[in-house]
Amino acid sequence: GLWGKTGDDLMVKNLHVQINITQSNNYTAGGIIGYALGDNMIIQNCRCTGIVRAKQIAGGIVGRIVCDSSAIIKYCCNLSEVKTSIKRTGTGGIVGHASGGVIRLTNCINNGNIMASYSTQASSAPADTTNSGGIIGVLYAGMVNLVGCVNTGNVASSYSFHSYETNYAVGIITYAFSGGLIGCANSGFSINKCFNTGIISANAHSSVDPNNTFQCTIKSYAYSGGIVGQYQKGSNGIICNSYNTGNVTRSCQTSGNSSGIFAYSSKPATIRNCYNVGTCNVGVSTEAQSYVHDSYYLNTSSSGGAGTSTSQSLMSSPSFPDILNTDSIVFAHNANFNQGYPILSNLMYLKTDTATNINFTQAKLNGIYAGSADVIGFQYKDNTNSNYTTVY
Repeated sequence: GLWGKTGDDLMVKNLHVQINITQSNNYTAGGIIGYALGDNMIIQNCRCTGIVRAKQIAGGIVGRIVCDSSAIIKYCCNLSEVKTSIKRTGTGGIVGHASGGVIRLTNCINNGNIMASYSTQASSAPADTTNSGGIIGVLYAGMVNLVGCVNTGNVASSYSFHSYETNYAVGIITYAFSGGLIGCANSGFSINKCFNTGIISANAHSSVDPNNTFQCTIKSYAYSGGIVGQYQKGSNGIICNSYNTGNVTRSCQTSGNSSGIFAYSSKPATIRNCYNVGTCNVGVSTEAQSYVHDSYYLNTSSSGGAGTSTSQSLMSSPSFPDILNTDSIVFAHNANFNQGYPILSNLMYLKTDTATNINFTQAKLNGIYAGSADVIGFQYKDNTNSNYTTVY
C-alpha cells in the first residue's frame, strides 16, 4: 500500500487509491497500509480499488493491524480484489488480520471479491486453516466492534491437500473458514446493524496416494457463515440487528456447516434480532450452545437449526420489522428494495429531495441507495441533468 508499516498516533484520512499489489515474497499486504502497529490509530474515509495479493495476510484497507488499547477504522470502502495463497491466512475486505486491544470498525463497506486459497502436495499436513471475511479475515486477539458494516463481495476460503506418501501412515487435517463479516474469530466480537449480500463459501479437501496401504488420518472441515464463519476462543461474541441475504455454501469430507448468520462455535455466542433469507444448510446458527433470540430464517432457505422458521410472505411483509424490533426501532420495510425483506432503518434508501449547495445551485440528492447487488452509496445530479453521479 502507501505505507508498509505505521506506528502510534496514526491519522489517515480522505484517501482514494487505485493499486495493484502482488507481494510474492511478502507475507502481508494492504491497500492503504500493510502493517499498522501501534496505539491511538484512526483510519477514516479511505477507499481502495484494484488488486491486493499477498502470501498470507491481505486486506483491502489494512493488511494487519495490532494495537495496544484502541484503533478506529470508519467510513472506509474496498472495491479491490483481495487474495492470499498459503495456509494460516487472514484475508479480509477491510482488514486481513486484527489483534490487540479494542478495534472499532464503523460504516465500512466491502464490494470486492475476497479469496483465501491454498493447494499443495507433501508427505503429511498438520492441522491448518485458510480464513477469509468480507470485513475482517481473522480476529486473533483483543475485541472487535463492528457497527454499520456491509459486505456485498463474494468471500471464499479453500484448502486442498494431497499426500504423495506411500511408505508410512500420514495425518492430514484441513480447515476452511469464511464469513460475510468475520471469517475466523479467536477472540471476542460485537456485530451490530450489519449485513451481507455476497456469496460465502468454504471448501476443504484432503487425499492420500492410492498406493499407500497404511491406515491414514484424513480429515477436512469447512464452515461458512453469512455473518461469522468460526468463533473459537474468547469470552464474548455477540451478533445483533443484522441480516444475510447471500447464499452460503460449504464442501468438505469430514464435517462442516453453512449457516445464514453464524456457522461454528466452541464458545457460547449470542445472536439477537437477526434474520437470514440466503440458501444454506442451517438457517441462523449451527451450534446448540449459541444463544439465539428473536432471530428468523426463510423456511425454504435451509433445513432447520437454531432460530425460527418463517414464511416468505411474513418476512417480506410490512409487519415483520415490528417482530424484529424488540429492543429498539432498527429495521424498516421498503417494498422496493431487498425484495421486501427488512432493511436497516438507519439507512435512508432512495429518499429523494431537493438539495442546495452540492456543487450546483439546485441539485437532487438520492440518499443512500441499493443497487442490483444492494451496493450502498450516494447519488446526486444537477436538476438539468438526467443522470445521477454516484459517490460511494
